[in-house]
Amino acid sequence: MTDPRDDSSPAEPAAPAEQRVRIRRAPKLSVFMGLGAIVGVLVSLILTSTQKADPSVGFAATAGYFAIYGVTLGVLVGAIVGLIADRVSRRRAHYVVVEHEVVDLPDEADEEPALDATAASATPTSAEIEPGTQADPASGTEPAADSGDEPRSR
Repeated sequence: MTDPRDDSSPAEPAAPAEQRVRIRRAPKLSVFMGLGAIVGVLVSLILTSTQKADPSVGFAATAGYFAIYGVTLGVLVGAIVGLIADRVSRRRAHYVVVEHEVVDLPDEADEEPALDATAASATPTSAEIEPGTQADPASGTEPAADSGDEPRSR
């Protein structure tokens, strides 16, 4: 019984489909919002430090309180600036025509080179070296394994 979905005959390549796409540089809104939050904190710290702090509350508590408002307003202003930059990038967008081609890659089994006996390396690999030993790349041989009871000196 043959599977009707099994199509062993090679299919003819379809003609590349042309499509019109818009290319533009879109700004990342999260970057604008993050920078707005940083600027909001800095502005609130500057404005708080220019005023005399209440001795019963302290400068740190007052600055922290106003930093909450600074971050909120900074994120809002950053988002607005980001949306304006996005609108400008849409106006500067240009259209191009692209072709979509499907390329069949060869099987991976066909791509692997065959290893013969002469291509094998004389030095042992890390999998062949026992734990606690070091390979000497100059000699190409593996040193004797340590017993592990004595500390090694270098």
